[in-house]
Amino acid sequence: MVMDLRENYHIFCSIVVYPVIPKGHIIYRLIPTAAHTDQDIEETLKAFSETKAKLDAGAYKAEAIPDMAETK
Repeated sequence: MVMDLRENYHIFCSIVVYPVIPKGHIIYRLIPTAAHTDQDIEETLKAFSETKAKLDAGAYKAEAIPDMAETK
């Protein structure tokens, strides 16, 4: 999901997962600034809705977790 948000929606964030929060939950960690516009916020909310739909549809299931530090 984080890779999708970064690569396809141009939103940089990290996620917080178990054991910090209960299993089955995800929290996005963002750093909003005064430079972000209302349009930025709307686009971010739309991206979250779209990635949530992808998550519910099983689009992010994988045998192995990809190495996000890996270069292409």
